[in-house]
Amino acid sequence: MKKTLLLLLTLLLVLLSSACSNSPEANVEVSGVSVSYGKPIELAKEEFETFFAEYKGLEITETATLSRTDEANNIVVQITYTSDNGDGVYGFEFTTDAYGNWEILQQGEDVTIDNLVK
Repeated sequence: MKKTLLLLLTLLLVLLSSACSNSPEANVEVSGVSVSYGKPIELAKEEFETFFAEYKGLEITETATLSRTDEANNIVVQITYTSDNGDGVYGFEFTTDAYGNWEILQQGEDVTIDNLVK
């Protein structure tokens, strides 16, 4: 009986931990179509870490996305961060090319969800 209970608890723990994974796959439904923002989030984090490579104690505390069009081919990825050099927000605007590849249109401290929604 103890082994069965232990096995069930172990399976439950595995299921719960897989459901809480920190995957960058942000699936969003836009106009009835499911869109994955995983790739632009990944690209934004890579570019962000390269751009801020000299910052000490750099840590991303939040990542947010916003689609600027109904087709979800133009999105903003906003990264909130802390570091020994100070805290801030840095954003990336992405679009897709003719082949569906994500490209950075612009980036910077003023490329934020709040500024681009106005």
